[in-house]
Amino acid sequence: MRTQRFNSSWTGAHKLASAQAAWKCDVRRDGADYCRRLAASKQTRKCSVCQPARSFQKLRQAKATRLRTGHWQLPIALWRRTAWDPTLASGRTFSYYSRVMARLPGVAGSLARERAKLRALQVAEICAAVPSCTPERAARAMYAVDSRTVYWHPSQVRALVPYFDFVNHSACPNSRWIMNSDGSLRLLATGHIEIGEEVTITYDSIPNARLLVTYGFVLEGEGPHRSVDMNLSFGQLPDALNEVGLGAAPGVQVQILGNGALRRRAPLLQLLRSLRLSEASLAEGLVQQVSAELEQWQAADAREDGRLALLIRMSIEVLQNFLQRVSSWIQEAQLNSIMAALGPPPEAVEVHSTSEDSQDSG
Repeated sequence: MRTQRFNSSWTGAHKLASAQAAWKCDVRRDGADYCRRLAASKQTRKCSVCQPARSFQKLRQAKATRLRTGHWQLPIALWRRTAWDPTLASGRTFSYYSRVMARLPGVAGSLARERAKLRALQVAEICAAVPSCTPERAARAMYAVDSRTVYWHPSQVRALVPYFDFVNHSACPNSRWIMNSDGSLRLLATGHIEIGEEVTITYDSIPNARLLVTYGFVLEGEGPHRSVDMNLSFGQLPDALNEVGLGAAPGVQVQILGNGALRRRAPLLQLLRSLRLSEASLAEGLVQQVSAELEQWQAADAREDGRLALLIRMSIEVLQNFLQRVSSWIQEAQLNSIMAALGPPPEAVEVHSTSEDSQDSG
């Protein structure tokens, strides 16, 4: 993996009436201009997380502040005002955020614990390299980098792009981004964007639990975030699966969508065939393991944390919908394949580009 920092200037089109209007962040060009579309109106809707609109207005008025290739630094005051942290707004410390993560149940809890271990190693490494740096300051720095880094899968490039990292996630984004072969980044409108309307992208088609662990927020409503990750295991995997990378894992991970269907059935189908399980045995195992996951979510305590309350409620609904699908298949005398029962109808499949809009979420 190559890590790349973009010292860049915002240039390019500003006519967003066209679906293909673009803002281009070109690392090769040195220009004092930046995309004034970001600050086109004083009525620009405030960002729900970091409120960059006001910062962009002030930045535009500061004549001394310009984006230049190889010579650019985000003002400290602006960075502190806009680099969102779920603990800063209320004056809480990172210890509170850690306690929230520790209360996540099931697979989400396992993910949170693994990320906590990795973060502890990273913080220790930073403190060892910079003795004057406190663990909390190092943790804040790592959080800022992790939550603001974009990852381009085709080229395996991880990058920090000034100002582009202000763009928020949405389940129904009005823009998408691509990285060109010359190293420039382009933000494309996918439809008409009104003056003052917030520009949004999708970070990735991941469940709310991973959004919370990685970025510190959860979303309501319908969308790919209304889903649950599950690690499924049906005993010792045969050596043949080592060749495809499944044998080394404790199980096969699937993503259960809000309607109880699976986002991708291929891993489960491959496991079914390799272990030579009957579909009835597979269904029984699914009910047992998903029921155990459901019990953990039902026993979870939000403790007045709104994010956890929403996540718990949504996860319970998703798991219950999945169990209802499997139970219906069993009760209907298994007329169709279990894989057909777990898949959404073709017209309900929604395509999300993780290669273009994904950040490295671990």
